[in-house]
Amino acid sequence: MRYLWITVMLFATSPACAEWVRHYEDAEAVFYFDPTTIERRANFVRVRTLEDLKQRGEIGEMSRRWLNEFNCERAAARVLSLSGHSGQMANGKTLASYDKPSEWRPIQPGRPFATLLPFLCVAPAHWSRAVETDSTVEYVDLETIERRGDHRRVWTLQDLKQRGGQGELSFRRLLEFDCQNRQYLIVWIAGHSGQWLAGEY
Repeated sequence: MRYLWITVMLFATSPACAEWVRHYEDAEAVFYFDPTTIERRANFVRVRTLEDLKQRGEIGEMSRRWLNEFNCERAAARVLSLSGHSGQMANGKTLASYDKPSEWRPIQPGRPFATLLPFLCVAPAHWSRAVETDSTVEYVDLETIERRGDHRRVWTLQDLKQRGGQGELSFRRLLEFDCQNRQYLIVWIAGHSGQWLAGEY
């Protein structure tokens, strides 16, 4: 995550640089976003993204350009527009386009959007210390509490006193609490190599 922040800062301060910043790669594609297109409105963020395919898609496209919207409180995203292009990096002929908003979908850990969510939704958090154990110190951002019936969602920070199994020293989590049944689930989680969400993501 540290390298993503540094790259974005360089692009933001150097207009001669290319727009696309690489943030994820899998066996099928390389994923980019354009930090100059970020628009924030309350808890929602819009940004242009690009999917550069390693093999041609169903309609012969080698890349797809998206306008995505993120719901930071609910860790969800939807597509506002999409176009398929015959060349890589949105070059070549536009083969198809789509501009009807899709349904909101939860962002799954380990998927491309999961690497963007912490960056797009970062804000000056107001961490309040909640509890300390032998292994962790837990904080919550009370300003992010979302109430829906008997359920509550809130962003939390978990600082570890020793490194975890993958070298992490802190976690940022979106938790959902079921007040009636006194249980909770993890909606979204990201680990960092430093405490207080510092270091690599």
